[in-house]
Amino acid sequence: VLLNGSERQILYAISHDADDRALLQLGQTPLAARVRGDFLAARQQPSIERFDIARARLRAAEKSKGAPLLQQLANPWNESLEITGKPNAIELRMLGNEYESAAFLLTNSNNDVATFRIEHDHTALEFRDVQRVRALSTGRLTEDLLPKLAQGELITLQPGEQRKLWLIANSHGLAAGTHTKTLRIGALESTSVPKSVIVTLHVSRARLPEQFTYKQCHWFYPANIADDRAREAAIADALAHGTNVIPLPSASHARHDALVQRLKGRVILLAARPKPEEVSAYAAKMKSLGVDYKDWAYYVLDEPGLMGKDAAFHQWVVDVTAIKHADPNVRIYANPAGGAKPEMLEPVKHLIDIWQPDRHLVLGDTAAYAKIFGEKTYWHYEAPADQRNLDPLGFYRMKPWVAFQMGMTGGGYWVHSYSPYWFFDRTFATEYGAVYMTAEGPVTTKRWEASRDGAEDFELLWQLRGSKLVDDAVAFVTKDQELATDISRQVSPFAPDYTKWMDYRGKLIAALEAKQ
Repeated sequence: VLLNGSERQILYAISHDADDRALLQLGQTPLAARVRGDFLAARQQPSIERFDIARARLRAAEKSKGAPLLQQLANPWNESLEITGKPNAIELRMLGNEYESAAFLLTNSNNDVATFRIEHDHTALEFRDVQRVRALSTGRLTEDLLPKLAQGELITLQPGEQRKLWLIANSHGLAAGTHTKTLRIGALESTSVPKSVIVTLHVSRARLPEQFTYKQCHWFYPANIADDRAREAAIADALAHGTNVIPLPSASHARHDALVQRLKGRVILLAARPKPEEVSAYAAKMKSLGVDYKDWAYYVLDEPGLMGKDAAFHQWVVDVTAIKHADPNVRIYANPAGGAKPEMLEPVKHLIDIWQPDRHLVLGDTAAYAKIFGEKTYWHYEAPADQRNLDPLGFYRMKPWVAFQMGMTGGGYWVHSYSPYWFFDRTFATEYGAVYMTAEGPVTTKRWEASRDGAEDFELLWQLRGSKLVDDAVAFVTKDQELATDISRQVSPFAPDYTKWMDYRGKLIAALEAKQ
C-alpha cells in the first residue's frame, strides 16, 4: 500500500497513541528507557524502518519480566527485528545434510550490566554475535560480521540492552526426524535459575548429494596464507561453505604438492599457466599425485579480453593453442570479461573446456555468447565493488539461482578474502571479500553464510529439475535479476519476499522427500 504524506502522518499518529500507552506500562526500568530512546530517534527522523525496529523492541520489552528473554527473528538476513514463534524457542526446518541459520533477539531486562552464558552440549549448534561494519560506499553501518561468542559462549549486555545473535545449525550428523535440544541462558552475576530455551530442528529425510553439481569459484588462494594453522582453518571453512574450485600456485611453489594432496577429490584445481614445454610433464606430475584430467584445468590468464583484442588477448590465444597442441587431454579454464566480444572468442571456443564469464558480459548478447559457452562446462561470476553493502539474499544466496536460471552449473564472485577490512579506511577504493581473515583463520559473515545456502539451494533445484515447481520457484526468486548491475545492486536489494521464498523451499524439500 502506497501512502501519501498526510496519510502517513495520520497512520503514525494513530500508532503513536498505542505505542505511548505501551511505553507507559513499561515503567522506569533501563529497558524502558532504551526503548523510549528508540522511539524518540524514530520520531525525530521518521522512517518505516526506524519505527519497525522500535516497535519490535517494544514488543520484546513487553514480554520481558526480569529474566533473560530470547525471541527468534522472522528474517535473519535483513536488519528488521520482526519476531516469529514463541518466546524462548527457536525452530528450524532442514535438509538431512546442510547448514541453516537463525537469528534471535536477547534482552537484558535487569537494572545492571549482565554477562549471559548460553549453555548447550550439542555439536550441531553454533552461536555467534552479529557485528556491524561501516561500508565504504555508503558510510553506513551494516550488519556483516558473525564472530563466535566469547570463550564460554558469553555475551555481555548493558541494562536494558537487546542484542541480535546468530545460530548456525548443522544437520550432517543428525538422523531424520525432530530433534529437541534445551539451552540454558543465565547471567553470571545472578542467583536466579537459568532460563530454559527449546531449540527444535526438523530434519528431513531428503538429503543433498555428497559431491555438489554446483561449482563455486571465489578465487580462494590457500597458498598465499603463510601460517599453517590459519591456512588449514581457511581450507576447512571454504570446503564447508561449498567452495569446490580452487586455484593452485605454480608447480615449483613449496606448497603446491601438499595442497594438491589436501584438496584432490574434493575440488576442481586450477593450475597456473605453464610453459608449452612443461605441459606434458605437469600432467604426469598431477597423475602421480592421484589427480585425473577431469579434476583439474589450466588457468592461463585472468579475464581474457578485458581490454578488448589487445596484446594480452593475442598472447592468451597463442598460449591456449600451444597447451592443447602439447596435450589435447588437458582442460583449460577461462573467465572472459569486459571487451571479450563473441567474434573474438569464437575461434578458440573449441580449446576451452570450462567457461566462467562475467555475468554482465553474457547479458550483453545472450544468444551469441550461448553458442560459445553453452557447449562446454558453463559457470559465471560477478565482481561488484563495495560488497559489504550488497544484500546477502539478493546477491550471495541468489547467485546459484541465477546460474540455474541461465542453464549453468556453477558460479561465484570475486573474492573469498581480500584487504583486511577490520577498520574503516578511506584509502581503499573497493571492499571485496566475503570473509575476514585472522591469525586463527577466517571469520564468517552473513554474506558467506548466504553463499553456502545458495549452493545448497542449487542442489535441491538440480535434483528436481524439469518440474513445474522448480520452474515456478526459479521464476519467482530470480525476477528482475536481469536488471541487476554493479551500480543498481548498490541501491536495490534485488531480493524477493523471504517468507514466500522459504515457502517455495519447503515445497521443494517435500517434493524431494517424495522422490527419494
